[in-house]
Amino acid sequence: MDDFVVFHSDKDILWFVKYEITKYLKSLKLELHENKCRIFKTSQGTPFLGFTIADNWRRLNRKNVIRFKRKLRLFQILYGYDQIEWRHIHQSIQSWIGHAKHADTMQLRKLILPEIVFKRNS
Repeated sequence: MDDFVVFHSDKDILWFVKYEITKYLKSLKLELHENKCRIFKTSQGTPFLGFTIADNWRRLNRKNVIRFKRKLRLFQILYGYDQIEWRHIHQSIQSWIGHAKHADTMQLRKLILPEIVFKRNS
């Protein structure tokens, strides 16, 4: 089943929505994962698909950023030794940017991307 998030400021409404979703899924012989189906205050944020989502902001999880920076450093090394094509690197970077754009990451992208230089070793 796909992941989804329901936001509302009233917890009673959220408990009702959870009950209705559970009832509907039961008719399909499916169920919610109890440990992963929780109700949070929107102000504190909730982890979801590599982000932390709150009522008025979205942040990319730190692990996601670290993993991407490590991948870029590996791409630099591989590209330097002609072990990877630029096309593959470009596709990977564009994919990450597309994912990161779903959060408030403009400053993060301005910091990370210019510091990476790809050049061939002589």
